[in-house]
Amino acid sequence: MVEIKFPENTLCYGIVRGNQVVVPRGSTKLRSGDHLLILSDLRHIPSLKTLFQGEQVGPPAMLP
Repeated sequence: MVEIKFPENTLCYGIVRGNQVVVPRGSTKLRSGDHLLILSDLRHIPSLKTLFQGEQVGPPAMLP
């Protein structure tokens, strides 16, 4: 997680991994299929979409 360059004032506060919620730490490694819970200002959505380009980016309703 520490290597991800999130926009200013953006927080990844949880990772949904299967049926579990993982509280991310700097050393947390992302896995295929993880869903990140991100808190940010609406103006950062384009930057976040670029950051995760090619990945699914969408509303909370997409979560399992």
